[in-house]
Amino acid sequence: MDPILEKLTAAPKILVFKGVTYELAPLGLRELAQARAFVKRYILEQAQKDAALMLKVDAPAEHIRILWDEATKACKHPLETDFMQDPEPAVELARLSLCRKHPNITQELITEMLEDPTVQAVIFQAAKTLNEVEGALKNG
Repeated sequence: MDPILEKLTAAPKILVFKGVTYELAPLGLRELAQARAFVKRYILEQAQKDAALMLKVDAPAEHIRILWDEATKACKHPLETDFMQDPEPAVELARLSLCRKHPNITQELITEMLEDPTVQAVIFQAAKTLNEVEGALKNG
């Protein structure tokens, strides 16, 4: 089997939170596209906020241009960026993954789950796998 497809269709991760068992299902192609789109928007929103702060302190235009160049570059492969370490993308990845098996799960519950160290470990391992898939897709 193709290694990329093998990672995408891997067995789901199981996690238990407050006595309830949840499956952290592998992302399908649709969820991967949704994750990429979410992280791209997140990157651009962060760049916009940073640029606004830079303008307030009269930062040189060159610095702002560099900021936007870096954001644009990051948007080419958003799942491989340091932005994936931020809470918002982690919550979105968890939501996409959990919704495959648990369509009625709430954002609030996912956020609460992410505060649990055991759940964090499972989710960050899933994010690492997603980064590996993104890299494999990029390279070929």
